[in-house]
Amino acid sequence: MTKTSGVLRGKVAVITGATSGFGEAIARRFAQEGAALVLGGRDEQRGSALLGELSAQGAVVDFVSGDVGDEETAERLAAQARDRHGRIDTLILNAGSNEAGNAAFWTVPPADFDRVLRTNVRGVWLGARAAVPLMSHGSTIVVMGSQQSVIVCRGNAAYATSKAAALQLARAMALDLAPKGIRVNALCPGVCETPLTRNAIERDADPAAFEAELQALSPLGRFGTAEEIAGHVLFLASEQSSFITGAGLMADGGTS
Repeated sequence: MTKTSGVLRGKVAVITGATSGFGEAIARRFAQEGAALVLGGRDEQRGSALLGELSAQGAVVDFVSGDVGDEETAERLAAQARDRHGRIDTLILNAGSNEAGNAAFWTVPPADFDRVLRTNVRGVWLGARAAVPLMSHGSTIVVMGSQQSVIVCRGNAAYATSKAAALQLARAMALDLAPKGIRVNALCPGVCETPLTRNAIERDADPAAFEAELQALSPLGRFGTAEEIAGHVLFLASEQSSFITGAGLMADGGTS
């Protein structure tokens, strides 16, 4: 059982991509730590189920369905936080996509490349752009990068490009927002046990060998967990990281 400290009690957190994987784990951890939540995601059914679960545990939760690449979705998320709480204390830009799959760059259809960049870069920019007017001194933004923000795995040109751009966008936003006392950092996870990872393994011609290969990437010899990543996001979102901004924190078991 995760030990909690209530470090987000009284805070308002907006989390994108909250209906699975990292986002779902972050939502659960932030609720445990006392935050009021505005969750975003494309899967309305899963979002409603998570809202019901967390509400039943006593959390204050709202859910907004939509695609983060749409300006209107970003505006609706910010509006929900404004109308319900009047502010945003921490913004977690977690929604991500790897629709281009694992393929040589010249075989990737332009539409798939565009979709990855639209979600992983434009979605971050739009989300932050809409939220900033509701943020004040002491607020925080965490952008979900990847170990591929700094290293590249074969067959991941679109994804690696998008995550490198997300890291640089986080750094640029950190500089722009520093005079307002708003901190911005990126968390860059390695391979973790999530539905996305499990799905990729099961699609491989030799799932057992592929899983062993992925685990061997990390000197720790294992996958990370979504719960571990949620804890790292909590650190960057809270006052425990009060002198850190513009950073890209690697959470990849030493791979990079």
